[in-house]
Amino acid sequence: MSQAVTFDDVWKMFQEMVRENRERSAETDRKIQEVSAQMRETDRK
Repeated sequence: MSQAVTFDDVWKMFQEMVRENRERSAETDRKIQEVSAQMRETDRK
């Protein structure tokens, strides 16, 4: 077994990174929506 990195290896790593990024940005979106909802609540008072 040689240690050469195949396209397959790179593709798997890339997909893993994309998935992690998507989860992280989904979390960030939720936080932003919560904060903006709180700000709207404050504006109404």
